[in-house]
Amino acid sequence: MGIRETLNEKPQITTGIAAGIIGVAFLLILWQLFGGSGGGGGGSLVTELWFTTDDGKTRFAASADSLAPFQKDGKEAVKINVFTCDSGKTTFVTYLERYTPDAKKKLEEIRARQKANAGSDTGGPPSDVGEMEMIFSSGLEIKKANDPTAKWISVMNPAANALRSGLKCPDGTSNENLRPWLPMDE
Repeated sequence: MGIRETLNEKPQITTGIAAGIIGVAFLLILWQLFGGSGGGGGGSLVTELWFTTDDGKTRFAASADSLAPFQKDGKEAVKINVFTCDSGKTTFVTYLERYTPDAKKKLEEIRARQKANAGSDTGGPPSDVGEMEMIFSSGLEIKKANDPTAKWISVMNPAANALRSGLKCPDGTSNENLRPWLPMDE
């Protein structure tokens, strides 16, 4: 039995995978939103991510703090997820990401509050964590790249789980070498 059949027959596994992906994304975004630093001598801090204005046909790097969608050269820019299977010789876009208008507005409000409170010593985690978790789980949408028929869907939609977990190398070979390709990799 293949992975897809197992996931279809056992929705608990699909839900667990989706929750794990959302959890990791949530932690990374929290870290970036609240000034996580690379410090000295440790791993590299991701300061830029890939974005597109043409459904993934072309890409450009922008600040990892950018909340998509945003305007670039009069067009709507959204985040793209770029991967490679051959250490960057070939790269490909898998899916696009953006926030709903309401979610983006709420994230901007949280950032403004955090910036206003930057000088205060709260002594604990940001008070907006629960609100942000809800935004990341219900206000994020994804869409298959380079597919004119694809529609934006909530990350809570089971089809989103299939899109995120069904990543394959373009040549159909095993995806054991599949890894994200970031602007700092170039």
